Amino acid sequence: MPSRTDFGASCRKLFEAYEWRSSAVFPRRVLASRAFFTEVETGLADLAHPPTLIIWGDADIAFRRQERERLEATFPRHRTVIVEGTGTYVESDAPEEFVAAIRDWTAAHRADTHRG
Repeated sequence: MPSRTDFGASCRKLFEAYEWRSSAVFPRRVLASRAFFTEVETGLADLAHPPTLIIWGDADIAFRRQERERLEATFPRHRTVIVEGTGTYVESDAPEEFVAAIRDWTAAHRADTHRG
């Protein structure tokens, strides 16, 4: 029977291998999905008018500044919150900042609605 130390080391190795493979595979899959993303982008015009919150990780290796700027151009009533040091999954990289961005945006939007 393995000791707790051996078991913990084995678990860490498995996690590190999985994490490395995931980060290596994900960008390739995103880039291979360009046709799908083009189709999605074409349909965004129908959704462009409601207020929109864009939460963006500035360290994302798959979605760069150009993609963020295209989203911002598509949604004229947007607010962008850039969370420094986070990647694609801002909600897991910085959950507190992610939730705060949603709360702040919702509160500001609610206040604007009551004024209008």
